[in-house]
Amino acid sequence: MDLPFDAPGGHLPLPLSFAEPPIPGGTRTILVFGGSFDPPHVGHCLLASHARVAAGLDWLLVIPAAQSPHKDAPPLFEPEERLELVKLSFAGDSHASVSRMELDRHVKRPSEPSYTVDTLHTLRGFMPLGVQMRLLIGADQALSLHRWLEPLAIMAMAEPLVMRRAGESEDVAELAERIAANWPASKRGLAAQDWAKRIIDVPLVGASSTEVRRWLAEPESEQREARLRELLEPAVYERVRKLRF
Repeated sequence: MDLPFDAPGGHLPLPLSFAEPPIPGGTRTILVFGGSFDPPHVGHCLLASHARVAAGLDWLLVIPAAQSPHKDAPPLFEPEERLELVKLSFAGDSHASVSRMELDRHVKRPSEPSYTVDTLHTLRGFMPLGVQMRLLIGADQALSLHRWLEPLAIMAMAEPLVMRRAGESEDVAELAERIAANWPASKRGLAAQDWAKRIIDVPLVGASSTEVRRWLAEPESEQREARLRELLEPAVYERVRKLRF
């Protein structure tokens, strides 16, 4: 039997596969961070950890998608490989867990993409009522959130936390205006001033999974190795070498 979620030494009553390591008891706020992570680069851990601390949240839950509904091309790395790489990438964050829940759901429903609303529904069903979730998304995702499956349900279960990269020419107010303007009246999106409160500045990181995949497609060279070492955490780099080189 699970300990109460506020019991000393206990953990939240999530199935063990939903969070590795288990989320500690006493956790009241969880930042949910999903994505393809194909593969995870240095910015993923840096930005998510920064956002969690800056927003004053207790824990970070990272959830690799089995099949992203927003991407047509199949991922370069298999689901279990991406899960392993994500665990390696976030292993140094003492306030983070990684979940395989979307991968397991895909086994049962292979024809369905990994919809965020389904993931949040599942998490909400296991979490005590006192635990609040927030959803970490980038500015580009915030601008398209109105087109996601059941966006209002998503926002009701996990208030968005939008990352704005430092150095962007567009300020918070301008970004908030653009996000709010995308929502049709029928969906009753947040007003611009409300979105502004949900935007957080994060460091500018010159890394992307797209660039990693591009370098992996290049012939082996010192330049390629040097750049991949910059883009990937050391443990991720070594594992990627074994998986793809």
